[in-house]
Amino acid sequence: MKKLLIGLVSVATIVLMSAPALASGSDIKVENNNSAYVKNDVNVGANTGWNVTAGGDGGSGGGSGTTKAYGGSTATGGDANGGNGGENSGDITTGDATAKAKVVNVVNTNKTKIEVDCDCANNVDDVKVRNNNQAKVKNYVGVGADSGNNAVWGGLGGDAGNSGYTKASGNSIANGGDANGGNGGANSGDIKTGDAYGKAKVVNIVNKNITKIRR
Repeated sequence: MKKLLIGLVSVATIVLMSAPALASGSDIKVENNNSAYVKNDVNVGANTGWNVTAGGDGGSGGGSGTTKAYGGSTATGGDANGGNGGENSGDITTGDATAKAKVVNVVNTNKTKIEVDCDCANNVDDVKVRNNNQAKVKNYVGVGADSGNNAVWGGLGGDAGNSGYTKASGNSIANGGDANGGNGGANSGDIKTGDAYGKAKVVNIVNKNITKIRR
């Protein structure tokens, strides 16, 4: 039995806002107002474990029957033995379990570029840029990888049968049969698991302002 599971989640959130430049008289004013709420809830799991293999169980023994002896004779009953369990229940080989989660949030990024490239450039007194950013970011990330919890069992031995009824009379000998349970499986098999690997990466870029003014 061989399995390979790979879980990969990538989440990207981008909130971008920018306001145009406003000219008032001989001044240039730019105001950016941003507000954002971001919540990421990510769960990733990979599992190649929880495998079970078992040998067959032995059957129950039958009854040895009735044994009677008369007139100086000797009688021996047969045995009632349970069957043995399966000798080899098989092997388990699992593949690798890999789980990855990546979350990238880019929230409230303002890029403001102002160029005063005209004959009126000398008449511009003030250039004002104002950025108001508010952001709340929540990341809940869970990653799990599992290649374990495997079991190999040999078969169970069967139950013993009934030893039967024994009766002797007249100087006779009657030997009842034996009733024996079967043996369990001698070899339960082997287990070989792959690697289990989990990785989580969270990147938050929040309230980033870039302003360029050229005069």
